[in-house]
Amino acid sequence: MQLYNADTAEELEGKDTKTRITIIDDDKPGAIYFQESKTVQADASQDTVSVIIERRNGSDGTVTVDYKTTDLDETKHTASAGIDYEACEGTLKFDHQETSKEIKIKILKKDEESRDESFLVQLSNVTPAGAKLSKKSYMVVNIVTDAKEKKK
Repeated sequence: MQLYNADTAEELEGKDTKTRITIIDDDKPGAIYFQESKTVQADASQDTVSVIIERRNGSDGTVTVDYKTTDLDETKHTASAGIDYEACEGTLKFDHQETSKEIKIKILKKDEESRDESFLVQLSNVTPAGAKLSKKSYMVVNIVTDAKEKKK
């Protein structure tokens, strides 16, 4: 077998040659994160609040994650499902190369002058086995009175 250098058409038979190959590791399913790092704020006058879920550090194949809203506790500043927001749960499906999904949660109207209530969105059950869930598996959603509404 004879090898030739295309630039100089020089015969390389019997000589050692080197080449550098870079392998990009893009075949990981990734990890599931909340887009926000602290809390999500919803103005009380809004009809819905959006919680964005991201897939980071890989986007190979299909990944699913379950989500569910839940009340914090029984205190005054806890939003209650059916009174302050509409409970929801389901499964998000990230297709191959898809990196962002949105969970929309309905905010229920109340006659109170001021609102400052919170609830959780919980993530769980990430599949397939190679996919991961970030260390933070829940997000606090705060329903607050709008600045415009406070001035009325």
